[in-house]
Amino acid sequence: MNQTDHNRQNKIAVINDFSGFGRCSIAVSLPIISQLRIQCCAVPTSVFSNHTGFKEYFFEDYTHNMEEYISNWKKLDLRFKGILSGFLGSRKQIEIVQDFIRDFRSDDTKVIIDPVMGMSHRSKVYDNIIKEAEADLREIMNIPDNYKVLFLQGGASQQFAMIPMNLMKNKKAGYIVTGQWAKKAYQEAKIYGEAIELASSADKTFSYIPDCSDLDIPEDCDYVYICENNTIYGTKYKELPNTKGHTLVADVSSCFLSEPVDTKVIIDPVMGDNGKPYPTYTDDMCMAMKDLVKYADILTPNLTEACILTDTPYTPETFVKKDYEALLMKIAEYGAKKIVITGIDSGIFLTNYIYDTDKGIYTTRQKRVGHVRSGTGDVFSAIIAADAVHDIDFRESVKRASSFVKKCIEVTETFDIPPTDGVCFEEVLHTLKCN
Repeated sequence: MNQTDHNRQNKIAVINDFSGFGRCSIAVSLPIISQLRIQCCAVPTSVFSNHTGFKEYFFEDYTHNMEEYISNWKKLDLRFKGILSGFLGSRKQIEIVQDFIRDFRSDDTKVIIDPVMGMSHRSKVYDNIIKEAEADLREIMNIPDNYKVLFLQGGASQQFAMIPMNLMKNKKAGYIVTGQWAKKAYQEAKIYGEAIELASSADKTFSYIPDCSDLDIPEDCDYVYICENNTIYGTKYKELPNTKGHTLVADVSSCFLSEPVDTKVIIDPVMGDNGKPYPTYTDDMCMAMKDLVKYADILTPNLTEACILTDTPYTPETFVKKDYEALLMKIAEYGAKKIVITGIDSGIFLTNYIYDTDKGIYTTRQKRVGHVRSGTGDVFSAIIAADAVHDIDFRESVKRASSFVKKCIEVTETFDIPPTDGVCFEEVLHTLKCN
């Protein structure tokens, strides 16, 4: 075999800018094309230390080097199965690319051009446009700051493949087939793994939405997919499926921006403990918190905080069942659909009093262990928040949050650290799984 034969492996020439830090341009193309078993040969049009989304960066225009750079490829007699052109910064660079295509193109060379035109995606004008668009979307759709907003090219049909390619980690996903678009997405997913038809309305020409309250979803399913609004047949989900903790992926292209997004707001009104407000809590702060909790879907106060919110005297030594129930009903007047008053002293147990608009008032309890420690409320509310997003039953969520807090305290006690230092949740984090 000729050791100077550089064309034994298929190659794609990528003509684009290069950022050393920040996943974009050549830094993206190189690993992806290489992973797909094609040699990626890069022609930088400019070099950045890091992309221009950062406040400071190094930039060098590579136009003056491109022709000499390419001439050495000619000497090596390189041949390309593909030529991919991206961002070009000047008319001169366009001319260089034209010459490159003429010089290296063969009968079986595919030329792919991403015609980045109009304005640079790194320009201040574009930056202002995209930031304003994101801000408008967040306001209109009530998208919290902890959610990312992505602007992607392509429509819903392109997502039929992108979703399983990115989310089907266990190579298994459930699909509810309620129309032609859901059917196409289901068929596309079969290419990438095991697509399971969880429910369908094909028996009556997609004229209804099937019952999705108790779907038979395999535990190792990566997600459940629906098309929320089926425009061809005029059916729309009035209630989202019970995914039993699995991620829900919804094609909302036909109802996008037509209705509010169901964002869960969980508030842990951290105000005080042991019958007293924390030193930082003034009367004004307490009044402000009373205004804030009106926005909550779920509230997780301790007994002290429940009393402050309802202007109820803190006398736990005299409290009986009806007093806790009265507290819950008073808090419910703020508008929360689910409330749990946490960690009530019940002898050898800690009791949670729970209000649920759908199920009424009930209790759960956990055997008391160790010392009262800082941070347990934060651990508890974090699990409640995650479970709410996963649509976990509230009673089950409270039970497993309490159980996990107990594990945290038990392992923390073995380290003999001060109660104010919090709980060593890291030691048992591996036991926390999505239901």
